[in-house]
Amino acid sequence: MEQLETKNKREIGIVPEDMRVYFEDYVYTYLRGEQKDQAAILTGKSYFQDGAFWVSVTGAIVCPSINLEEEELCISKRAWNYIYQELHHSFERQEIVGWYMPIPENADAKTFEKIQLLHERDFSGADMVFFCRNEENGEESFFVRREGHLLKLPGYYIYYEKNVQMREYIMLKREEKQLEADLQAEQKNGERVVMRYREYMNSQQTKDRRVTAERKQKASNSLAYVMCVMALVGMFLLSIGIAAGYQQVNEIEDVMSLVGNELHLDLTED
Repeated sequence: MEQLETKNKREIGIVPEDMRVYFEDYVYTYLRGEQKDQAAILTGKSYFQDGAFWVSVTGAIVCPSINLEEEELCISKRAWNYIYQELHHSFERQEIVGWYMPIPENADAKTFEKIQLLHERDFSGADMVFFCRNEENGEESFFVRREGHLLKLPGYYIYYEKNVQMREYIMLKREEKQLEADLQAEQKNGERVVMRYREYMNSQQTKDRRVTAERKQKASNSLAYVMCVMALVGMFLLSIGIAAGYQQVNEIEDVMSLVGNELHLDLTED
């Protein structure tokens, strides 16, 4: 405890004598910055001495499974397994000392009731803290459980140290986010390639259909042209036939007339 007392620190509000919370600045900045929109599990150390609790928050583990939009807040067994793996890997020799949750602007009594139920179920120790930030006005507060209710602490300490473990954890999470973003970008690029291929194939199919239609149209036009020509030729031949027939009829009439004349002459002479 004396080691905590001698750290470079500043007081936020009025720190009570029976509950002294020391919040490491790097963790504090992380929860107020890039992690402000997601829940987190707080890690560090807690002590009880001379009738007072001393809690040092030196780490934060991302816990997106806590979602206020759910009907009931809960941390699944799978999420707890992940949390303890992260605790062992990134925050060795630390323990869970509480949790963090951003409070939305439209928070009502039911929201705080769900928060209290989760705290009582999973963070029931008297030294467990709940840190929250109001998204509307930026107000930040620590709460502890007293007599079955969450009690807001009037103040806490922000202290400063190198905190190598938290720095390495933040760098690791940033790398994971970047990797996830790269994978998503690659997936989107792959989807774009597929879309372009589909567009190309659709355009080719459209082109093929257009060429086929044009060919059919040309063939139809050619057939119609041939049929027209044949019709014209037929009409021409028919007209020739009619003309020839008419001429033959005239010739026959002329012959018959001549024969008639000859017969008439013969009859007259007799």
